[in-house]
Amino acid sequence: TSFSNIEYAIGLSATAVSEKCDYSMISEYSIDELKIIGCLGPVRVKITAGDLIEKGSLATPILIRMLNYANEPIPENEYNNWHRISSDVLRSPTRNRLTAKSAMFFAKQNRQVLILVNTIQWARDLLRFLDSYKMSGVCASYGGGVYEECHNGHIQKAENGIDRFKTRDVSILIATTHLYEGADLPDLDVIILAFGGQSDRIQLQGIGRALRKSKTGKYAYIIDFTDTYNGILRHQADIRMSRYKSIVGISDDRIYDNVELK
Repeated sequence: TSFSNIEYAIGLSATAVSEKCDYSMISEYSIDELKIIGCLGPVRVKITAGDLIEKGSLATPILIRMLNYANEPIPENEYNNWHRISSDVLRSPTRNRLTAKSAMFFAKQNRQVLILVNTIQWARDLLRFLDSYKMSGVCASYGGGVYEECHNGHIQKAENGIDRFKTRDVSILIATTHLYEGADLPDLDVIILAFGGQSDRIQLQGIGRALRKSKTGKYAYIIDFTDTYNGILRHQADIRMSRYKSIVGISDDRIYDNVELK
């Protein structure tokens, strides 16, 4: 696209570029970020979620980090194998059960819940878990108008889950990465970051879904995990925690750590 005739270009985005220590270092940017900077110029004003929360423009966030022991056995030579960790620990039955039960807890309090994952198979696993607990009002969204539900252990196509979420026919929506940005879910109360990772853009886009003020109450509940005994997942959780405090501005009195479901 040619921008040769533009005199002023103003770009507004929550996550146009990743969090950087030094905006002058070109090597710190990805190709996509450099394209944005090439079209619109460097970042001039950076307003954090914490700034908007303090001014009352966003909902008050409550961070709940669920205690996940992350002690699934992995061979010693696989400790740093991300694919093995992702399949055996991040998407383990124990962690999925914890995710499903956390979603059920809030749904039964009349709260609208969004669970963010990064694969269709992961979404299907959670659909089956919630179905096994006889939980109704659950739907998965994969983008491109594709939706699924689970009934009696069988995955099947479903009607528009996002529209039904807005009308509260669906109380738990499981979504892949297409909902990380640009989604309009005005009544979202709870965001569960099942796929945490360490990307600042994914984290901030994810929790941004829940920070809008039109909701059941004044709070936005953010559910994360500690993943205690896996070194890589614990390190990622620590990185996300630092952002919750420094960028989102969640105070210590609104952080509940190592929470267990009884």
